[in-house]
Amino acid sequence: ARAAWRGPSPLADLTPDDLLASECKITVERVAEKMWRSTSEKCPNAYKGASYAISLGVIVDGRYANWDRGFAADGAVVWGPAGGGYVFVRK
Repeated sequence: ARAAWRGPSPLADLTPDDLLASECKITVERVAEKMWRSTSEKCPNAYKGASYAISLGVIVDGRYANWDRGFAADGAVVWGPAGGGYVFVRK
């Protein structure tokens, strides 16, 4: 059997509702010229025993920094980098 993603239009029937978690909201806002910031609310998440996850991101000067972390109900970090996010550089 051929994988659906190899088809000519694997996402043709996809709608924005298919991509949104109903209990999670991510906001992207322009902070300055060529600088964007994204933040999320407490999104339900059960990975590695987490209760919720928070995602932060910044886009500036061809770089994207992303910091996703999962938290236990008491606020303790249970997954994700402790000291800062991952930085991706456009080449």
